[in-house]
Amino acid sequence: ERSVILHMFDPFVPDSDVMTFLRRYIDVLAPPRIIMDLYKVWTGKRQYHIELRPDNRSRDGFAHPPATFAISPGRGYLFYGNQPPFCRKCRESGHREAECNATECRKCHQQGHQSGMPAVSPDSPISQDFPGKEPLFARELRSLIIHMYNPHVPDDIVTFLRRFVDVQGGGQKVVDEERIWTFKRRYLVRLRQSPTTPGGVLHPPANFTIGPNRGYLIYSGQPQTCRRCGRRHLGAECSTEVCRRCGRTGHVAIACTYQQLCNLCREPGNLYRVCPNKTRSFASVV
Repeated sequence: ERSVILHMFDPFVPDSDVMTFLRRYIDVLAPPRIIMDLYKVWTGKRQYHIELRPDNRSRDGFAHPPATFAISPGRGYLFYGNQPPFCRKCRESGHREAECNATECRKCHQQGHQSGMPAVSPDSPISQDFPGKEPLFARELRSLIIHMYNPHVPDDIVTFLRRFVDVQGGGQKVVDEERIWTFKRRYLVRLRQSPTTPGGVLHPPANFTIGPNRGYLIYSGQPQTCRRCGRRHLGAECSTEVCRRCGRTGHVAIACTYQQLCNLCREPGNLYRVCPNKTRSFASVV
């Protein structure tokens, strides 16, 4: 029996989901204990009492949970006494990432291919080789969470989202356990069919800008994309030059000769501050 400390970067992941994940590897003996700081404020960490399961394939004879993991879009990590080294690349215990030569897909966690190379067969309806086929459940109503670093642009968020998805309703604020707004908003959306994109559906960008205001969004089934160019790879692997002025690739803003695009409506000839689709405040009207 030993104690495990687990920290989720998203504190709203329910305990039931965390315990379901842990029980894939270990035996959880009791419900978790919330860890508070000196001011009785939750640190975002939970403490579990667990027992390791026997495993003849491991070096010490026990199965170990992964030190870093993801539950849907929520990432987290855990640590405990005598925890063996953990490789983030192949997700195996006993060695470090610098010593690993394995190739693992970040999407399905299978070895032998990368996330940009689909492992499904060409006959599968979710294969990226057949982008015209719409994946099962792709058009289901789903919850989308948006966080704007400037919280005063709610109506413009809906205008931005409607370029990519069908928005149901006006959205609602996400509050914490103390009923304090977290600066996040939840929207119910449906993805649109797009024969020209991998998977057959159009996905909104994970990171975006509305005028001078930056934000990000998360939802179930969100593909992993590059923050720079929006393609299916990580930003650290990207060498593409993307112009922030016109949105085209191959050059940067200082060398741009094209007309600037509005980052709200993506139309040339106007900027965000004079965009006809921008929601006008009372002060700007009078």
